[in-house]
Amino acid sequence: MAPRRIPTRGVDKDRYGLYFKKAEEYYQAMLDSLAQGRWNAAALEAIHSAISANDALLVRHYGLRSVSGAHEDAVDLLVSRMGTPEVKKAAQHL
Repeated sequence: MAPRRIPTRGVDKDRYGLYFKKAEEYYQAMLDSLAQGRWNAAALEAIHSAISANDALLVRHYGLRSVSGAHEDAVDLLVSRMGTPEVKKAAQHL
C-alpha cells in the first residue's frame, strides 16, 4: 500500500519566521483567553499556535507546509519528514 499523500505547498525557507511569529501571536492570544476564562477560544488558539509552529519548522527545514484541511495532516507531514524518535514523541503531544 502506498503512503497517503498529504497536499503541500512550497514556501521559501526564508519565510519560516513569518509562521513562527504567527505561532507566537496565537500563543499570546491563548494566554489572554485563558486569563479571561474564554476556554473555547483558548483551545482554538492553542491549536493554531501549534500548527503554525509546525509550519515554521517544516518551512525552515524543507521549504514546504501542509495545505490539507485536516490538522492532523500537518503533524503527519512533520513525522514523515523528521521521523526521529524525539520528533515522534513530540508529535504525540502535538
